[in-house]
Amino acid sequence: MRKKYLSALLFGALLFASAGTFTSCKDYDEDINNLQTQITANADAIKALQSKVDAGKWVTEVAAITNGFKITFSDGQSFEVVNGADGANGANGADGTQITIGEDGYWYFDGEKSEYKAVSDEETGKTKAPYVNEEDGYWYFYNEEGTAQKSAYKALGAAYAVAYNGGYNIMIPGEDGAMQTVFVPGAAASITSMTAQFIPADKESKELQIDVYTFNQTSALTAWEKMTGSKVTTNKYILASADKIGLRINPVDVDASGIDFTLVNSKNETLNGVVFTPKEYKDYVTDQNNSRAAYGNGLYSLSMKSMELKDKDALTAFENQFTNNEGDNIAYAVSASAAARAEYNIFVNKLEYKEANVGEIKINNEVIVDDDKTTAAGDKKNKTAIDTKTTATVSVETPADLYDMWLTVAEEDKNLFDIKLDQEKHTFTVNADPDILTKAYFVLTVHTLDNSGKVDKHDVNIYISDMIAASPEYDTRTLNIVSDATKNFFSADMQTMFDAIGSDSNLDVWKKKVAKKDVKFYADADLTQLVKAGDKTTGIALSLLDVNGKDVKDNIKNASTMKFNVTNTTASANYDVNKVYYAKVTYSTSDDKELNSVVIPFQFKIPAVSTMLTPRAGYVVDDVINAYFYETDENHVGKTAVLISQYFTVNNSVINTADVSFTDDNKYTANGTKYDYLKESDADAKFEDSYLDIVGEFNKVTKKVPAGYGQAVTVKLSKTDYLGWKYQDDAEKSYTFKIRLMSPIYEGTVTPVSGSSITINANDVVNGAKITDKDITGVDYNGNKYCIVSDRAGGTNTVDGKPAADWYKNAQIQNVLMGLDDDEYITDIAYQKAYTTDSGTVNGWFVVKGKSLSVTQEIEIPVTITDAWGYEKTVKVPATIVVK
Repeated sequence: MRKKYLSALLFGALLFASAGTFTSCKDYDEDINNLQTQITANADAIKALQSKVDAGKWVTEVAAITNGFKITFSDGQSFEVVNGADGANGANGADGTQITIGEDGYWYFDGEKSEYKAVSDEETGKTKAPYVNEEDGYWYFYNEEGTAQKSAYKALGAAYAVAYNGGYNIMIPGEDGAMQTVFVPGAAASITSMTAQFIPADKESKELQIDVYTFNQTSALTAWEKMTGSKVTTNKYILASADKIGLRINPVDVDASGIDFTLVNSKNETLNGVVFTPKEYKDYVTDQNNSRAAYGNGLYSLSMKSMELKDKDALTAFENQFTNNEGDNIAYAVSASAAARAEYNIFVNKLEYKEANVGEIKINNEVIVDDDKTTAAGDKKNKTAIDTKTTATVSVETPADLYDMWLTVAEEDKNLFDIKLDQEKHTFTVNADPDILTKAYFVLTVHTLDNSGKVDKHDVNIYISDMIAASPEYDTRTLNIVSDATKNFFSADMQTMFDAIGSDSNLDVWKKKVAKKDVKFYADADLTQLVKAGDKTTGIALSLLDVNGKDVKDNIKNASTMKFNVTNTTASANYDVNKVYYAKVTYSTSDDKELNSVVIPFQFKIPAVSTMLTPRAGYVVDDVINAYFYETDENHVGKTAVLISQYFTVNNSVINTADVSFTDDNKYTANGTKYDYLKESDADAKFEDSYLDIVGEFNKVTKKVPAGYGQAVTVKLSKTDYLGWKYQDDAEKSYTFKIRLMSPIYEGTVTPVSGSSITINANDVVNGAKITDKDITGVDYNGNKYCIVSDRAGGTNTVDGKPAADWYKNAQIQNVLMGLDDDEYITDIAYQKAYTTDSGTVNGWFVVKGKSLSVTQEIEIPVTITDAWGYEKTVKVPATIVVK
């Protein structure tokens, strides 16, 4: 039905109690604590609303609700202000009232005209908002002279929302009864800047062309009113324009779709009666002059609402607004509810009289065509068959010429096809199930009333597609990529789609008609970005399986599962991990008519490198792997190298090919130069065969270990891909751990076998005391004992004629030397190597000789162990020379 408004402003929560008196949504009386939920008291209300404004939020709606009104902000949060049960206006309070400004510029309350006109300030162009006088408690409105005028409406102690220049004055009484006001901006008041550009329908005009239609009062209008139930205008002229205005606003997240835009000149005079409605612009921007704007960046297309003028005098007065006294065209600016204004660049051309002609009927924006399926001459049909349960829009070629439209269908067709008509939006919906679409089409009659008062009707044969309305929702499928092709797939059940199709009869129709399937893969939920567009070989292949898991091939009706097989080598080149994609599976008839489609979201996951291996707990101390030297292959110089992989349990063999590198804490600075603590023995080696080695050797002169010995150094394992799939997250492509390299012998010590000291008789000192493995022993880092005297006979390696290397069973020992004590009570140490007897091997010993003592003396004998890796450690072993 046709509705005309210059604008619609909520003056929310002003409520009628009786003639001449305003009542509100809330009578506070004595208790101001009944504001629901978020607003519990006046102070809280002011604070809550003000905090939203301070946070940059704006009001999207002030709507009347039962017993009050609700304020909704742009973040979705809403506040309800309601009248209490004991309000002065009755036990149930009163509902909110919607206030609009009518075409004649007066305030209208729920469609009823008041005696007060909406007035704007001549200097600022802002609407002058009515207010409550605190002295007498009455509402005051502004007259045309701009003076506040007392009304007959008295305000109670209540909360009000008054529409004001693109926002609302929220008025709440304080504890003293005085009104406190918070201005909350609406969408229009939240606009910080606007850029407007005139877009003429003929692409050449520089001025807005408003056409004048003489509306003829004919007898046909009576029938129209009877058919539609809506009164037709009695005004003589209809004004409309096919031109548009392109508009770009900031901030771009402000929703301008509900704002009525007007034209205002530099003297703040509004071009009376001209209102533009916005529509978000969704096409490409091709005009270089407007290249700054783009869809999603606050771009709108403004269309002028048609307006009416009573007679020739009104028409003349309207046209006089286009020029000044010298006859020059006045520049107008686009204004958003008097809250924001664009540049002054819109000019209006002289009015032109026009005979209305709505042109051809359009269904879903396509002009109807000749019906070649019927024999009747002149039959028209929709160009593209419509889908069931989908709203179809009816329009005309020249909408600026249209006054009103009405849709009808035969009653039997309406029932058969379950057709729903929306006369306000000029749309219709076919809700019939596919199994009852036995008739090829139905006739939609489009009745039009143009701006010249001419009534016409157009019969259109509406054809329905074979599409079966079904919108199943599938959860996102996640495939954890594996190398086994038989397990590298994700699937979706057919039953979810069957349930959405509906009744058994609908499903029977689908199974009877379905003959083909097709799948396309998209990178976005709107299905606009094809994955590898034009090429279906993206590495995912769809097959349909029956309940036994067998491929149904062309016998689609027997399918129970959609299986999507993934080939890593191809798919990894077309898809990214951790991103949701969409598989659109379309089912169609044998002649390629689409039946329905389903969309299945899916994503691929690959394991993080850190999950592919686990440090073996037996090597870890305080989150650091303690790696001790051990006998290893002879290819690693110095034999201080350790194989990294031996300290981990491998959970996924892919880690074996990971690259090995160091982080910055592998460096130390000496004399201004940075050096490495550790190195990879083979720089090209991967994790499974990579050794770590200490840089430098034990210093035989200073007896110092190299800088890297015992340092906790961070090692990094990393991979760029997993079975061809590229890592997208840096945190998932690498794993770091700390490791320190040490000698098990160097970390050990030498101790007496029993007690805290070796006992030597003074007489033995003279004759040569024998120290054997019964007296002294070595232990490694873990307390494991080893023989520090020669325990292997027949060795050949010596150091200065003393046992070395192969004279020891423990391969970690190179040699052991004993030295003189500090006081030189011991003067000489001799070595006896192990030897073999018939009874077996006899271990060697140390022979200690020295000075004769008269008093028992405590000494320390230095024992130096050199391990297999060249590290020397000297331990002073306590000894007691006993005099009995």
